[in-house]
Amino acid sequence: MVHGYTCRHYNYRTVSLDLVGRHVSSMYGFK
Repeated sequence: MVHGYTCRHYNYRTVSLDLVGRHVSSMYGFK
């Protein structure tokens, strides 16, 4: 269960950072 929770939490953080990165990139016009 702990491993599953860790994987889920890690994936959630990865997606969050990816979305934030895309948002910032679009704001500053980076491709």
